[in-house]
Amino acid sequence: MNPNPHRAFARTLKGPLVPVLAAFHDDERLDIDSTCRWVDWQIRSGIKLFWTTHGTTHFMSLTDREVMDLTAALAQVVHGRGTLIASTPRHWATNACIEFTEFAAKAKADVVKVQVDWNFTFSSNQLVEHYQAVAARSPLPLFAYAMGSAAAYDESLRRIIAIPQFIGAKNDSDDFYGQERFLASVRQLASPEEFLVMCGGGLSSVALTYDLGQRAYGDMTPWYSPALSVRLHEAFQKGDRKLINRFLIEIEEPLFFNTWPGIGHWGWGHAIAYHLGLFKSYKMRFPSLTLKADDVAQAKTFLDKIASWG
Repeated sequence: MNPNPHRAFARTLKGPLVPVLAAFHDDERLDIDSTCRWVDWQIRSGIKLFWTTHGTTHFMSLTDREVMDLTAALAQVVHGRGTLIASTPRHWATNACIEFTEFAAKAKADVVKVQVDWNFTFSSNQLVEHYQAVAARSPLPLFAYAMGSAAAYDESLRRIIAIPQFIGAKNDSDDFYGQERFLASVRQLASPEEFLVMCGGGLSSVALTYDLGQRAYGDMTPWYSPALSVRLHEAFQKGDRKLINRFLIEIEEPLFFNTWPGIGHWGWGHAIAYHLGLFKSYKMRFPSLTLKADDVAQAKTFLDKIASWG
């Protein structure tokens, strides 16, 4: 049996994966230059994995042309230095997704995440048919996208794993038990290092699932300290749970999760990038919320506390 080159590639993807924040000018125009400067800062600080998303990267407010232009610019910054998982907006039809995989390959992206809108009432068969059609034409490996309970997704997951081009799935809404179930399903049919079950945002979920096979994970820590994110990944690899737990207790829970809910994690990330001098403006495009001066000041206080954490 010939080895699957896509799954072999998946084995190289380890550590923190950063959701890309899209920068905007004060007049809400997309600021591609600042976005790329932010990604370059991440790479120079040791981060290697990136993806765009319908939410964090504001695809819900970008035009199709902006999605293409941003993808091409990010691929140029990341190529040869890391891995870019480009994403489709979740409302795109099958043919548009196929065309995007071809575009992303020419732009030198590495993977395409085919997002879908789980507010629609498609069946498991329709979902898998959509993914199969995209996979049949895609020159790149692919990521699936799940929102909802793992129990409802189990049958679809098994069928997606059988599509050779798919190297993983983003589980965007489940708790630890759902993530554990995803990983258990993967272990029955593939290695979790060859079909990645991506969770993340906060490292609390990763701390519970790393030993169950999770090796690449979404992480917002690089938004405020890429170096700290790299250090925590090294702790995961070495089994240094003391450092991980101290981070969760002293930073993630009291300073991050209990501080940003008022302005949302996207707003928090924009305010931090603005304070770091990477974004020219902390403005976000409607329908994302607009930050106030007090919100931006909160981010500066948070950065000062992070700087003194050892």
